[in-house]
Amino acid sequence: MKNNLMELHFEVTIQTTAENLWNCLWQPENYQQWTSKFCAGNYYETTAFEAGSDIRFLTPNGQGMYSVIETLVPNKSLTFKHKGEISNFENEVNTDGSQLWKDARECYEIEENGSQLTLKVTVDTLEMYLAHTKQMFTDALADLKAMAEK
Repeated sequence: MKNNLMELHFEVTIQTTAENLWNCLWQPENYQQWTSKFCAGNYYETTAFEAGSDIRFLTPNGQGMYSVIETLVPNKSLTFKHKGEISNFENEVNTDGSQLWKDARECYEIEENGSQLTLKVTVDTLEMYLAHTKQMFTDALADLKAMAEK
């Protein structure tokens, strides 16, 4: 546990290519589809989908998180480091230094196992969101699997 954050781990086996799974994860229209379990219509915005770039995860009503793409190896792995929350489309700045999600990470790793892949996801969450996060990621990854195996 770090900064009151708890680490969750998810794994799903998917019969597809690493390139297809990567596209299902991160192509904007695909991302919107598999993450709809979290919030219908959510999306991300970034000037460049590459390591070191800022990225914002938003709901249609302007709530979300702002982050940085910490690491990115195409078709292999991606880590987001969350920096804070977004409210009304604006990054929140807490002058007292208290940011619940600061330094939370979300990591995606694709491992090849013969003719199938294993997607490993590690997510930091707050204890009060633990059950919700488990359920939402379980449902979203099931949707991702179905999309990637079409």
